[in-house]
Amino acid sequence: MNIRKGKFFKDGKLCPHAEYTMPIWNAMLKADLLVFAAPVYALHTRAQMKALLDHLCCHWMVHRPDKAMFTKRAVILMNSIGASNREAQKDIATSLQWLGISDVRCLGFGLIEGVNWKELSDKRKNKINRKVINLAEKYVSFKPGHMGLKVRVLFNICKMIHKGLLKKEETPSADNQHWIDNGWI
Repeated sequence: MNIRKGKFFKDGKLCPHAEYTMPIWNAMLKADLLVFAAPVYALHTRAQMKALLDHLCCHWMVHRPDKAMFTKRAVILMNSIGASNREAQKDIATSLQWLGISDVRCLGFGLIEGVNWKELSDKRKNKINRKVINLAEKYVSFKPGHMGLKVRVLFNICKMIHKGLLKKEETPSADNQHWIDNGWI
């Protein structure tokens, strides 16, 4: 079967998991701030988070982006026992960037002393609390995000790709039709 002719390429709502993913996507579109929080066990983001992000890639700029995402802000919160969780943060940040979100902040910390809050020393708890409060203070007043340079560059590269593909298509693909409908090509 030619995958380009599959239902999913016509509309993301035709995905067999749409009943689970579309409510999350719709909530993301309405939210002022997106928060992604998860523990890290094997140096990368959890399979459940990755599965969700994989489902959302139909909204990446290279496919059918939603202009509401260009003004979103996001925070990624990660914890691990001791090893760095930067790669897990990067997994999520990359997906968010391709969704069109420029303002993405990450906060990760290693618990080191134990696997749950009760096992941590007061010193460690206070350090984590300070980091969380410092990050939260950046979001006390609402400011919409803006399309940063990197997202603008990616968007314009995708725009050139869609213009090129459109010249070769007899009928616009769902992706190209989306770009046409939004006045981007």
